[in-house]
Amino acid sequence: EISALHTIVIFSSPIDEVQVIDGLGHCAPPILWVPHTVAPDSVGETWQVDVADSQRGGIVTHLLELGLDGMVPGEPEGARLALAVRAKIHKLASLSRTLNDVVNERRS
Repeated sequence: EISALHTIVIFSSPIDEVQVIDGLGHCAPPILWVPHTVAPDSVGETWQVDVADSQRGGIVTHLLELGLDGMVPGEPEGARLALAVRAKIHKLASLSRTLNDVVNERRS
């Protein structure tokens, strides 16, 4: 079941239609997007996602509206990719704990 997961990590190209996160609801774990534009064994330019870009940045805005909690920018590879994903997961968990503490403090 999805609610038993710690995190959902989605690897996809920014030009792909990402609809899987739509409708997971509030019980879903944090959802992290790792955009990639080229196959690992190919050499070529990457299509970097810049949130400030009015055309490409709209992709990120759309995903945030669907429930995305974070993304790993820059298309890291190998150990850098693993560290970037792990760091983002820990940051999301820390933010979640902080928000929970603030809400609980205000309730009491």
